[in-house]
This record gives sequence, C-alpha cells and structure tokens, in this order.
Amino acid sequence: MAIHYQTAEFDAQQGSGAYREPTVSVRYRVADVDIEVRGPKKAIASLERAFSRLPRVPADEGSAATIAIRHDANGWMIDETLSDQPRILDARAGGGGWLAMEVANSIISEVAARSKFLIIHAAVLERDGEALAVAGRGFAGKSTVATHLLSRGWRMLSDEYAFVEPISGRLVPYQKLMYLRSGVIPLLPSSFRRSVEQSPWYGAANDGLGFYAIDPALSYGEQAWASGAHLRAVALLEAERAERPQVTECDPWSLIPEFQTLVWKSGDLLTGLAKLASALRGVRVSLVRPGSPLETADALETWFDSARTP
Repeated sequence: MAIHYQTAEFDAQQGSGAYREPTVSVRYRVADVDIEVRGPKKAIASLERAFSRLPRVPADEGSAATIAIRHDANGWMIDETLSDQPRILDARAGGGGWLAMEVANSIISEVAARSKFLIIHAAVLERDGEALAVAGRGFAGKSTVATHLLSRGWRMLSDEYAFVEPISGRLVPYQKLMYLRSGVIPLLPSSFRRSVEQSPWYGAANDGLGFYAIDPALSYGEQAWASGAHLRAVALLEAERAERPQVTECDPWSLIPEFQTLVWKSGDLLTGLAKLASALRGVRVSLVRPGSPLETADALETWFDSARTP
C-alpha cells in the first residue's frame, strides 16, 4: 500500500491552540488515470476505508493528478488540479464519511477530464460477463435496488459510476465501497444487513445517519465483486415512483437529454456526445418508474433476461 508520511503544519484549532497533524499521501488508479490524494492523516483514513478495494499505485510510478485536503476553523477544503476554487465542506457537516464522499467527487472530476472512458452516474451489476447499469440521479434508489440484485447472485462492478469504454462497451470496476442512508435500511434484503452492521457511520446534517464503506463481500463473500463485464443494458430510474414498477424499453437516442444529465462532463460537448453515442451502440435501454426496491429488482431482472434474448 503506497502511503507516505511527512510532517506538516495542520492549522485547525483544537480547544485554544493549534496542533500538528502528519500529512499523508496515497495514490489510486481509477480506470486509466492515476490520482494522488494528500492531506491530514485522519482525513485520509476515512478515504482509505471507502477506497480500500481500489488499486494502489507506487509513489515513484510516473505522474498523477493531485488532490489536496486541508482544514481550518471553518471546515475542510479540497483543492483540485483543474479548479481554481477549492471544494468546501462546512465544519458542521457529517464528519469522516461525508468528507470521504466529497473527496471521491473530486477524484471523479479529475478522472473525467483525463480518461478515455465515459462515466455515467449508475450502479453496475454483472452476471455471466454481461452488465446492467442502473442509472439515475442522487438518491434515486440505485444502491438499494443493487442490494436486492446482489442478494440474487449478481456481482457488483460499481455502486456509483459506470466506466464505459466507447466502441467496445467494456466496463472496468470502480470498487469504491457503498454508501446508504439509515432510512433505507428497512428496505434492504435481510442477507445484506451484515454488511451494513459492520460498516462505519456518521451523522449527516438533515439526512439522519449515513453508513459508508459498506462492503457487500461481508455478506456474500469475495465473489460479490466483479472484475469487468460488457455493457448489455441500461435502466434509467425516474424520480417519480409508482405503486408497482413500470419498465418501458426505449430507443437510446430518444433519451440522450436524460443521459446527458447523468454523464460526468469532460471536454467539449461534441466529444462528450460522441463518447455517449459510441458507448450506447448495441445497448438496450429502458426508462423505469420504480416501485419498492424488491419489486423493482424483480422487474429489472426480468427485463434484463428478455434483453439477452436474441
């Protein structure tokens, strides 16, 4: 594990005086991009829990995009290579788990600007070498549905982002561990509870408790994670819910505006559209009005099986 310690001044106030905190650096490989994150040891510790399954890169192995985490009395600041303004996290917000999620967003921003992969906001599940991407905006229910698919023997490529190689449709894993709000716990399959119970938690402002660094392998073994797949189908979750899930197959091109809101922007508009068009070639797409997570997983599995039929 490529973690390096240096001595650096840490300017946060604790009680009436300043204190010193070691600076830690760690390098990750996300898809085809290397990212180095530097910051106070306790900040990196939270990130390490969430990213414990991501590949590490030796410190002397070429150059990497850099993200720096710092702290003052007002909260955390995250400096990105491509931005003149830091990402700011209020001192009153959640804690280590919340900070880890914000750093993860900065990492994806840096990767999107450099990667050949199309990055879609989606949970990605694999079965028999083929993948279903459950796409949607934040808090649409992607992760909750994913837990029900995991309980049926599907394997996870990513809980949050699909990394799709244009033309080939190949997906690479993004094994950041899962995040779930306490409010969805009653909706999870009972077999998944062990993963949640053994994960760290924090208090999120206006959002109850948040559980992060949730590893499905604690419930289903190492086979819960997949190493790659070919994208076969994409289900777009709508914000509006129904008493029973409704799955409507669509022409992918009719949903380009919806996809554009879910694709992490990189480069110019035409390049992004070309990547999207290439990645969706030969992929079946549905628009889903979700019901309960269990019934939605049932409906998606049935549709996916029909999508595999020649």
